[in-house]
Amino acid sequence: MQRLPALLALAAIVAVVMLMVRLGKLEDRLMHYEHVNGGGPAPAASAPAPVKEPLQEVAPYMGRIQNYLQKYWLSVKAGNEPLAYFYVDEIEESMEAVEEMGLIDKGIPISAHMRTYGLATIKTIEKHMKEDGLARAADDLDLLVNTCNSCHERTGHDYINIQLPTASRFSDQRFEP
Repeated sequence: MQRLPALLALAAIVAVVMLMVRLGKLEDRLMHYEHVNGGGPAPAASAPAPVKEPLQEVAPYMGRIQNYLQKYWLSVKAGNEPLAYFYVDEIEESMEAVEEMGLIDKGIPISAHMRTYGLATIKTIEKHMKEDGLARAADDLDLLVNTCNSCHERTGHDYINIQLPTASRFSDQRFEP
């Protein structure tokens, strides 16, 4: 009879330990789902796929594109075709990164717009360069700037207005061949 309270206490301790282990495993699974879903809770089995909101900012990629656009302009201005082609390729890689993110920000399909507007324009510029070198580069630069601004208007970011540079800010790089 004296052993009964001790056995009950031991059984209660074992039950509590088992519950704690189970809760720890559930918490680990929940943390995994939150990480996979960008910080949100795990979706219900029958719930529709959530709309993706950006897990990272698109602004650094846009800044990179703008930076490479300036270097592309300087390369064209210097008549350096290999360098100009290099920067067109860098612009394309940055645009592809935005496209691959699958970004939808406040209901605006940023990645889809990048595919439709930005990457289509870059493909046109690459085609022109393969056909004519830098002969159409001035028009292609205008096309790229106008495409960026048109996309900004369509996405409600018309306050971001890109223009061709007026001077080099890259005093530490030569653009001449």
